[in-house]
Amino acid sequence: MLNSIDGNHENDLYVAGDDGKIFHYNGAAWSSIETGIDVHLNWIRVYGDAVWACGYNGALLTGNARSGFRDVSNVDDNLTFHSLARFQDNIFLATFNDGIFVYDGQSIRAVNSGLNPPVQSHRLDCRNQVLWSFGVKDISWFDGKRWVRVDHPDNPAL
Repeated sequence: MLNSIDGNHENDLYVAGDDGKIFHYNGAAWSSIETGIDVHLNWIRVYGDAVWACGYNGALLTGNARSGFRDVSNVDDNLTFHSLARFQDNIFLATFNDGIFVYDGQSIRAVNSGLNPPVQSHRLDCRNQVLWSFGVKDISWFDGKRWVRVDHPDNPAL
């Protein structure tokens, strides 16, 4: 099962999937890349030469097809990261039930949004220097200083 695709160019695509699989397309052929893990990967994002993938058991990988991937995770094996986004030189990670986490280049830690209830996210995206979090009943954004919840038009306010 392939779960996510991203790339810089039609000749530089990455796909992440179940059992720790990452594949790279160079414009001519697909090749499998060894990751050293066997857990499902839910999301992959390409930021220049840096490729990031996340998934089950707190997996967070970084690398690329040329240099390989390394596991930089250091969190509880029970976490499942569903998506990630780079914002202000950090990698933010979304979980359905455990909130948002951030990798600062050294370690992964929970984000305290200051919102009540805490932010629940399954998709993160960065646009116009704002990090957006999308959950089932929760839309929030972060400008680097404060988190703001947006009332979802189809749901009661949280």
